[in-house]
Amino acid sequence: LFAQKLFQKNYKLRSDRIALFSYFFLAVSFWHINFSRIGFRAIMAPFFLTWAIYFLIRAMNANKIIFLSIIGGIFYGLGFYSYISYRITPILILVLLLFYWAGNKNWDFRKKILLSAFYFLISTFIIGLPLVIYFLQNPQDFFGRTSQISVFASESPIIDFGNNILKTIGMFWFKGDSNWRHNFSGEPQLWWPVGILFALGIIIIITAIVKSQNTKYKLQINHKIQITSYKQTAEYLFLLLWILLALLPVIISNEGLP
Repeated sequence: LFAQKLFQKNYKLRSDRIALFSYFFLAVSFWHINFSRIGFRAIMAPFFLTWAIYFLIRAMNANKIIFLSIIGGIFYGLGFYSYISYRITPILILVLLLFYWAGNKNWDFRKKILLSAFYFLISTFIIGLPLVIYFLQNPQDFFGRTSQISVFASESPIIDFGNNILKTIGMFWFKGDSNWRHNFSGEPQLWWPVGILFALGIIIIITAIVKSQNTKYKLQINHKIQITSYKQTAEYLFLLLWILLALLPVIISNEGLP
């Protein structure tokens, strides 16, 4: 549902096909199935984040702004109870709103964006308020684990940071987690056909972004509406940023990599 909604207005792509492939690869993902079966709270983070962004995108493209934004905010707020790395996701939400704002000059649509963001943030704040109160009363718990596992607390942070980047990128295709609780020890995170498709996907994303910077593509619909290359690559930019942001908390930690 999220993939279909994200690519719905990209007239160069078949959003229903993208949605079905996304659904399939999630359903057969060893990583996702394994952590769901173990029941780690970390697996709730992508669940809450995906639904939150889905409802936020729907709110900005629908008439039921208040209802959809509040539902999205509830999902997003619950995500903060899931896993520590979820704290980086406000950057992703902000970028999504900026993409929609920059890609739509119509003031009526921009008012939708502002209203959606307002109700989304209000409901997020209400859901997350108990957590905020707790951390205000116990600030040591907010920073405690983060400071313990941070790469910057090591004796050689720059070298460790570089090694963490290589290990984290390499886990998808070459050498994965050696902990048998998480993985077939040392096996790459992605089965090789999926790994190839994942690599191709990243290449396609980067190529599309570079092309959009160098060439002005225009798609004319009914000789009236023009879609610029920016709107055709906004989804790519968003997905690439999501990947990079999701990797960042791992890369700056020093605990059991890859």
